[in-house]
Amino acid sequence: MSDGHPSCDSGGIADGMAVPRTKPWLRHRFIWRFMIAFLLGALVTCSCSKEDLGTKIILIGIDGADWKVMLPLVKEGMLPNIASLMERGVSAWCRTFKPAKSPVIWTSIATGVGPEKHGIVDYDVVVDPEKGLVVPVTSNARKVNALWNILSEAGLRVGVVGWWASWPAEEVNGFIISDHDV
Repeated sequence: MSDGHPSCDSGGIADGMAVPRTKPWLRHRFIWRFMIAFLLGALVTCSCSKEDLGTKIILIGIDGADWKVMLPLVKEGMLPNIASLMERGVSAWCRTFKPAKSPVIWTSIATGVGPEKHGIVDYDVVVDPEKGLVVPVTSNARKVNALWNILSEAGLRVGVVGWWASWPAEEVNGFIISDHDV
């Protein structure tokens, strides 16, 4: 089932980028499989020893970015830093949750599970239904550990900057600069 552009279930190569092939029933598990591969890569390339600096891994997300817009700009030389990261790292097309809500997607990437398990389902949380009081979703609503919790517990240092639904910042082996202030 293709909607005219490369996605996780179409398989093949898209503008020089490998696109994972999955069965339709695995579409929503792609994020989970990506995170497992990422964690395994982190554990294989990084030592759990606090003294060993090892290989550093960086996961970059650009909220709202679309490869249909970015790839032509990369090819025209207008995004040289993105081009450099793509040449030295990994990039891929990915199908997302519908409707696409940033806190849901970013939390799914960080936890490897979907919203039904991690608990972040929208931008806001209703705190008083009678008064209609809502507040922005926070890390307190997350029901499972994020990548930074898992890596911290394994003794690895982490740095998290501006990740959706990361306020209040959690205690980690490293630092978190949350996505918003008080």
